[in-house]
Amino acid sequence: MHMTKKLNGYDLTRSWFDFAFENCDKVTANHTALYVFLIEINNRLGWVQQFQITSTECMAGMSCKSHNTYIRTFNNLVQWGFVVMVKKSSNQYQCHVIALSKFDKALDKALDKALANHDAKHLTYSKTTNNKPQTTNIVEPNKFDSDNQQPVIAASKTISKKVAPKNKIDAPLQDMEKIWDNHLQLNYKVAYYANGSERGALVQIANKLIFQVNERSKRDGIVNDATNAQKIINAWQYVIANFAKWSEFNQRLTKLSQINGQLSNIIAECKAANNGTKAARGQRDYDAIFVAAAEKLHTDIQ
Repeated sequence: MHMTKKLNGYDLTRSWFDFAFENCDKVTANHTALYVFLIEINNRLGWVQQFQITSTECMAGMSCKSHNTYIRTFNNLVQWGFVVMVKKSSNQYQCHVIALSKFDKALDKALDKALANHDAKHLTYSKTTNNKPQTTNIVEPNKFDSDNQQPVIAASKTISKKVAPKNKIDAPLQDMEKIWDNHLQLNYKVAYYANGSERGALVQIANKLIFQVNERSKRDGIVNDATNAQKIINAWQYVIANFAKWSEFNQRLTKLSQINGQLSNIIAECKAANNGTKAARGQRDYDAIFVAAAEKLHTDIQ
């Protein structure tokens, strides 16, 4: 194995599933989960040639609780040539340095042939079973003397789909983007690039923040007159202000779509760091973090 062009997720996963299809007696779901997670890490790091990993991080990414299972799975990936061990850690406090490799040529065409046969059977079935005659409205001009005698063809009826109403909130997206842009420039030396997916992720983050603040305020009987916008800003500032308390894995995230997916863990880490305890991963810790923010907000508006 050797790399002849820049890695990308499509080529890596294609090679992997070719291999898995040919070696179903050896490959398990753990192998696929770990390898895809390593691809995801490398993607977020910009497809670097070498990168560091920890067992804790990988076990979390592949949803594995057994360290022995993780070690066996990782060693298999190295043995099969999908992972290259650049530098092995000398103790439990150091990280492995690895690289991802890919096959220059396809391992086998067995999977391609199997999928091609599946497509062929599916298309044949579709063509032979759809025997319902099609009805068309054909107007023959030679049967009418003038345009006024032309028949009126009724417009086809369209079935309207019911669209679920979106959850609208008074989200201060511009202010939230400014906070995030300052965070990126301060910690990563890059500017915020606003696009559709990033703006959509920010709206979801705002929804989660306002929901948690409001739910906690109701349970604690805290009455405040702040607008939804101000409550969201306060909660968002709290999360960003505790950036130093985020885990090493979460501190690598530079996209709002990634932050949105990890928001509950990030909030739990902020709260656990304040209490000097290990971050819990449950819904209870997810919304409890906003107690301090809600109380501070209540104090500020008195």
